Amino acid sequence: MRTGFLSAAIIESPDPEALAKFYRDVVGLAVEESNDGGRSVQHYECQLGEVHFAIYPLSDDELGNAGSRIRLGFAVASLDQLIESCASCGVAPTKEPVQRGFGRIMSIRDPDGNEIYLTELADEWVKLLQERPEIERSVAFAKTLNDVA
Repeated sequence: MRTGFLSAAIIESPDPEALAKFYRDVVGLAVEESNDGGRSVQHYECQLGEVHFAIYPLSDDELGNAGSRIRLGFAVASLDQLIESCASCGVAPTKEPVQRGFGRIMSIRDPDGNEIYLTELADEWVKLLQERPEIERSVAFAKTLNDVA
């Protein structure tokens, strides 16, 4: 069972607005305020190529535990196969799989205690990723944006 790609980098912060301002103004990320149409807590997010970058307030949610400051998300071909792989390695889910609009998601913890999200993307999200122009996913394109600015 191989993991497809890094799909998300999520930071929890005691002051998400200040952190978003830092990533927007200092690092140059196009983070915008969001609540996913009322389906999520207020947070900041942007898309970095194929990686979803988000800043959330510190809190307990249905997939995480307070104190987990950085979370990584990986897209996998089959969540069911990954669950079997985790079980064979003695790794239990910290949160059981749940269905979201973008697919099925669960979490585990790595040996250092970092939360890892594992997502089997819904067919419509796979299609959206496949339809994205290659130029949107390239570092070269990001460099040309700096040349124009």
